[in-house]
Amino acid sequence: MVKPLVPPMVDILGPYLSTPQSVSSRPGKTGDAAGAGFSWLKDCTDENAEDGTPLGAEFLNNIKAQLLTAYIDSNISIDDADDMLSRLFRSREPAGQCQLRYVSATSITLFPKGGDRVKVAGKLVQLPSGGIAAANTGVSVNGVAGQNLAANTAYLVALNAAGTLEFWAVATGHFPDTTAGNIGVEVITGHPDKTLVGMVYTNASAQFSVSASYLGVISWFNRRALSVTGTNTAGAGTASTSFVELTTSARIFFCAWAEEVVDIRGVGQCYNNTSGNSAGMQIGLDNVQVGYGGGMYASIGGQNSFTGAHFTGSVSEGAHYATPFGAIANAGGGFFQVQVDATVRG
Repeated sequence: MVKPLVPPMVDILGPYLSTPQSVSSRPGKTGDAAGAGFSWLKDCTDENAEDGTPLGAEFLNNIKAQLLTAYIDSNISIDDADDMLSRLFRSREPAGQCQLRYVSATSITLFPKGGDRVKVAGKLVQLPSGGIAAANTGVSVNGVAGQNLAANTAYLVALNAAGTLEFWAVATGHFPDTTAGNIGVEVITGHPDKTLVGMVYTNASAQFSVSASYLGVISWFNRRALSVTGTNTAGAGTASTSFVELTTSARIFFCAWAEEVVDIRGVGQCYNNTSGNSAGMQIGLDNVQVGYGGGMYASIGGQNSFTGAHFTGSVSEGAHYATPFGAIANAGGGFFQVQVDATVRG
């Protein structure tokens, strides 16, 4: 007797339920919720029986076609290496599930954010739940271990393949990597195995600092709007007819990315103590007048008037300070109760 021909299975998710040699429960996994509603391959009842699900070349080719399509769409080279599937999975992972934050004067931490993976040299580094911390002493600076950070200095912060943070001079720079498997990941220039994660700007004590008037830690990944606000000039005066800094005590300090726009605002009151003269305010950025500002005219000497100034634009990458500038026109003395604040993304 000739056995009836059973067509081989071709659907990679399982034989159709109408196929005679299939089962509706997953063999060896009774009660498995993942198997509910699907059909499954059927084993032969014994080594001589031919009552199991037949497999043919079409089934295996369909599986291969699925993998090839995934590799090609993800720009994974078809080289038959053992890590092709691993590279495919890694290519689908976000490169920077982290955020660098200030913890204390002697500690910063790279915390998980939106996940816990950061791509470094083409591989994913998994962050612990508490993040990866670094101190301001005994750390790697410009590739040299066991160094202390300098005072009043901005550093790029990078994550290495060992899962530790390193500090690099801002002048070293960074760029999107072009190395296969790590393409597009922002790395320290000349060091594709160091992924950029943030920037710090140490204070006069060579410590980390984040306060109302000092923004010394920003993140490369998962940036948010951060504010910094200076103190009031409290009546500081000037008789200069060109714009000058009113007082160093009203400065704000921050670090910024070159690709981001910084918004700096000034507001308050001023007056000229001599009738028929005026006083005005501007923004000073690193002791250079920027943006635009306003002033007042004293029809009667000593009259207070509201004033303001504003700058929005890109700045060079690294550390900066902003401060209120003031000036008078013609004669008299100008007196100011003004302050500046800024919004920086990082």
